[in-house]
Amino acid sequence: MIDLVQEPPTGETAALAPTTESFDEVFEREYKKMVRLGYLMIGDEGRAEEVVQEAFATLHRRWDEVHSPGGFLRTTVCNRSRDEQRHRIRARAKLRLLRPSTTVTERPYLVDALAKLSPRRREAVVLRYYGGHTIPEIAHITGMAQGTVKSTLHRALEELRVELGPQD
Repeated sequence: MIDLVQEPPTGETAALAPTTESFDEVFEREYKKMVRLGYLMIGDEGRAEEVVQEAFATLHRRWDEVHSPGGFLRTTVCNRSRDEQRHRIRARAKLRLLRPSTTVTERPYLVDALAKLSPRRREAVVLRYYGGHTIPEIAHITGMAQGTVKSTLHRALEELRVELGPQD
């Protein structure tokens, strides 16, 4: 009996075998898997999706050069996720360096909790409670509407309450 299913190439020939799939087919097959991979590495679904979209954009630009789209995507997503992790570590280290040497050093958990907020929420909290700015001043500085500043502060404080837990 003749085997009608061709075995996938292995070794050196695997890298040289061109794909017969279209970009759309690869996208449909790989997108969710790549987002899951990025999310597990980064821990942020939105940023994971951005990393995966960047990886697909790179794949699209290099489509004629790439013979293993799935492998290319996995490698690209892993590398960019590692870059994202390094960026976050550096950003947190910078925040720690910017800490004033007064009361905040007695509460390093507060700086860590602030670092976990989105940039927009962190900015609003810092301007309000560290900078002592009013809602209208924050709206002017950030370009947000006053109502948006209020809701952003509310959501940020809720997130901080959950992150910090009950305090004695």
